[in-house]
Amino acid sequence: MNQVFVSQLGRPQPDRWIPIQLHFEERAHDMPPPVQGFYDEVQQSLSCRNMFLSVSYEFHVADLALFAGRVPHQRVLQHARVVLGQRHDLEFDGSEQLVELPLGVSAMFYNLEKSRPNQGPTVLAHRIIMATMMLLLWLSL
Repeated sequence: MNQVFVSQLGRPQPDRWIPIQLHFEERAHDMPPPVQGFYDEVQQSLSCRNMFLSVSYEFHVADLALFAGRVPHQRVLQHARVVLGQRHDLEFDGSEQLVELPLGVSAMFYNLEKSRPNQGPTVLAHRIIMATMMLLLWLSL
C-alpha cells in the first residue's frame, strides 16, 4: 500500500501524483497483518483471519491556480488517506451457497480552506474513489 499513488488532478499527468497514506487503527505505524484463509476438510468450513469489513477514504483538496494562472480555481488533491477498520476473524460453513457480509465504505472530502467536510463530491473526487476502491479490491484478491 505504500507504493499506491493517486492523481492530484483526477486524470493522469506524469508529475502530479501523490501517495495514498495507509492508517491502521490497531498499530498506527505498522502494516496490518495479512489476511489469511484456511479450509478445514473435516468440518467443511472456511476460516478467514484478519479481514477488514470497513474502510474509510479521506481526501483533502484545495483550490489552486495552475498553469501560470491560466486555471485560477482548479480543485487539487493535497492528501489522500485510507483508514482501515477493525480486524475480524470469520468462519463460513462450506455448504452455504451464498454468504453475505456487511461491508462499510465511507468517503470524506475535506476542503483545506474550510474547517468542515465538503458536502458535494466533485467528478474528480468520484473518479479518485472509484479507482482507489477497485485497486484495493484487486489487492485483496
